Amino acid sequence: MRIKYVWQGVLILLFVLSASCHREEEQQLQNGALLSTKPIATYDTTFIRGIINSVDNIGTISLQYKVLALKVQYLTLDPAGVVVKASGLLIVPVVAGAYPLLSIQHGTIIKRSEVSSNDPMLNEGVIGLITASEGYVTCIPDYLGLGDSQEMHPYLIGDVLAGNVADMIRAVRSYMKNHELAETGELYLAGYSEGGYVTMATHRFLETERPLDDLPVTASAPMAGPYDLKTTVDTILSYKSYKSPAFIAYVLTAWNDIYQWNRLDEIFNEPYASMMPGLFDGTHTTHEINEQLPDSIADLIRPGFLESYLTGKDPELLEALQQNTLLGWGPRAPVRLFHGDADHTVPYRNAVVAKADMLSHGAADVTLVTIKGGTHGTSVVPAFTGALHWIDSLRKGF
Repeated sequence: MRIKYVWQGVLILLFVLSASCHREEEQQLQNGALLSTKPIATYDTTFIRGIINSVDNIGTISLQYKVLALKVQYLTLDPAGVVVKASGLLIVPVVAGAYPLLSIQHGTIIKRSEVSSNDPMLNEGVIGLITASEGYVTCIPDYLGLGDSQEMHPYLIGDVLAGNVADMIRAVRSYMKNHELAETGELYLAGYSEGGYVTMATHRFLETERPLDDLPVTASAPMAGPYDLKTTVDTILSYKSYKSPAFIAYVLTAWNDIYQWNRLDEIFNEPYASMMPGLFDGTHTTHEINEQLPDSIADLIRPGFLESYLTGKDPELLEALQQNTLLGWGPRAPVRLFHGDADHTVPYRNAVVAKADMLSHGAADVTLVTIKGGTHGTSVVPAFTGALHWIDSLRKGF
C-alpha cells in the first residue's frame, strides 16, 4: 500500500513538473520574450564626444557614461499574429544604476543588413550612443523584415510596427532586471521619417491598445513622419515628379504582399511591375532602387490605377490607408512634433494635420516645431537635436 502511494506521489510530481515546464515554454514563446543578447562594442565618452563635435549646432550635451552596445534578439508578432524572431540594437551605460528608457525608431531602410544592430555607427545608432552616454537605456528596434528578420518589412503598417517596438521594450526591461539597471519609470519615444510614423504609432498603441503594464509613455517626439497617410499618398501622386520613387514603390509593394492583393501588374507600369519583388527583397539600398525607378509618377504608376484611386474606386487601398493612418486619438502624454516646411518627401502638412487632430481629440500637450526652409534631408539634425534637448528637459533629476 505504501509503495502505491509513493508511485502516486511520483506521478503527481512528474505531472506538476511537466505542466510547469510547459508553462515556461509558453511564456518563452510569447511576444516580448528576450531570446539573446550579443555584445558588439563599448564606446567611451571621448569617442562619443568626437561624434558630437563633428556636427554643427547640436548644442550642449552632457556625456557621463561609457556605454555598451548589444544586438538583441526577441520575439514579436508578424502581421498574421504569428510569433516570430526580431532584432534590434540596445545601448546601455556600463555603470549600475537607475535609468529612463528611450526607444528611437529608425527611418526608412530597405537593405536588410543596413540596421544599427549590425553596426552602431549606422543611422540612428550614432544617436543611441549619445543618449546612452547621457544616461538613457536606449533601444533601436530593427522592425520586422530588417536585421535578423527575413519577412517582408511591414512598411507603414502601424499596429504591426508598434508591436515590434513595444515587444523590444519588454525584452529590454527583462535585460535590465538581470544586469543591475533599474528603471526610473520614464519611457520616451523618438524617431524621424518612417521612424516618426512608428513613434506616433507606438505612442498610440501603448496608450490605447496594449500598455506596458506599469510603464506609461512619458513623452514622444515624432519627426517628419507620414501620419495622415491618405493626404500623403494623394500629395505624392499629384506630383509630376517625385525624387524618392523607392518610397511610394515600397509602400505599394509591401502592402501588396502583406494584404495579399496580387496587383503589382495592375499598379505599376512595366518593366517596373516585374522588378518590384526583386527590388524589395532586402538586398538593395534605397539609393540603388531609386536609380532603377523613374521620377515621373506617370511613368511608374499605371494611369488606370491612378484614376481608380483618385476617384475613390479602389476600396482595398483606401481601406489600408484608413487602417494605417494615425489620426483620431488624443495622447495623454506630451507630444512634440518636428517637421521642415520645405519637405517634399513627406509633406509638412502631415504635422499640421496631426497636431490639430490630436488636440481635437482631447490631447493636453501637443506642439509643433517648424524647421523653416527644412527639407527632408536638412531637417534631420535640427529635428533630432531639438527632440533630444526637449526630452532632457523632461527627465527626472536631469
